[in-house]
Amino acid sequence: MKKGEILLVAVLVVFGLVYHAVEKGKARLADDFSFYAQERNLKGVRFVEFPEPEKTFPSVARLRIENPAGEIVVERSDDERVHLSSSLRIYYTDVKDVDGIRKRLTIRSRPGDRELSVSVQSQSSFPYHWARVHMRLRVPPQTELFVSNREGNTAIKNTGKKVQVVQAGGHLMLWNIASDLELRLENCNADIKGVGGHAEIHASRSNVMLQDALSLLFKGRHGLCSVKGIRQGVVIDHSYGKVELENIDKVELIANQGTIIARNISSGMKVSNRLGSTLLENVRGDTRVSSRLGKVIAHHAGGGNFVIENAFGDIEVSDFFGENLDLLLKSGNLDLRVGEATNRVNVESRYSQVHLAVDASADPAVNIKTRHGRIYGGAFQGLEEFQSGAESFANRDGHKPTILVNNTYGSVHLKSVP
Repeated sequence: MKKGEILLVAVLVVFGLVYHAVEKGKARLADDFSFYAQERNLKGVRFVEFPEPEKTFPSVARLRIENPAGEIVVERSDDERVHLSSSLRIYYTDVKDVDGIRKRLTIRSRPGDRELSVSVQSQSSFPYHWARVHMRLRVPPQTELFVSNREGNTAIKNTGKKVQVVQAGGHLMLWNIASDLELRLENCNADIKGVGGHAEIHASRSNVMLQDALSLLFKGRHGLCSVKGIRQGVVIDHSYGKVELENIDKVELIANQGTIIARNISSGMKVSNRLGSTLLENVRGDTRVSSRLGKVIAHHAGGGNFVIENAFGDIEVSDFFGENLDLLLKSGNLDLRVGEATNRVNVESRYSQVHLAVDASADPAVNIKTRHGRIYGGAFQGLEEFQSGAESFANRDGHKPTILVNNTYGSVHLKSVP
């Protein structure tokens, strides 16, 4: 077989493996959501509500709230006490069943040594199809919080210290948390704004939107991860979902089968994206991007050292303004506008079509070599070209940046642009 035919067979094999992985991920996600919906959805539409008297608790340093299904709202207290208001909602198709379900459930509050535990006790397994518990608390801001809600909505606003949340299903809203935050999320949507300390988030089949925190550790699988306004470092490990990053100091990111969009990163990135596209805009600082099968685009990016490596996808770079740019391709095309590179641009490629555009006002030194390909640069002023067997060469004397290209089984197109 010829080399071109071997390459085609290899690409088809890779495509088949990727397609199988995508379909497998979709099937797993669909099965998980189907199981979840059948187990916990309400069957009744009408309900009877049983409110309980408000309770107050002084001198609470640690508060633990556990709700199997329903709503939890935690807000700031005007005094130094914890205030608890709660109610049971019993849903039914036959009103005669309400009393029996009601008698099985009890909302309990157990104070201890500067601790308070609020939970729901059931005489048997919790009746997810027929009951919801609503809890509303007002809590002093210095109180440590642990909150668990297995089905329903949770909101915590303007209070709490060392906040921990376990949320499965429904919506989670966290606003103005002045301390560290730890989340365990499953099958839910989370909206988080204003975290004074470090945020650690573990998410499965969830959409997470975080804005304004000191730093972040995120581990996720399936769903959206949207992060904005992190003042220090971000570390993300996410599979089968989209990652959006904006206005962040520094990023370390591992992604598998998802799209990455990063804008306004001030101190560099380290990115590994196996099966998905990567878009970088206005990324500064030392950066390394590694991709296996997906296009990598970098607009208006730069720093000390900027490296992009792609195995089976294209690379597009425009308006690069950093010191050194290294582009490594194994089987993909390159579209590069050099911009204001101050030192070196290095391209190592195989089975690639390389398109280079250099500002007409620049005076770069150029050294290009192709094997089993051609060089098209006749209109580029001062370029000297020659050929030796299967190899083609083009050189130009100049100053910075130095442009180095080594391409095998592909051509190089070089031009000046205004």
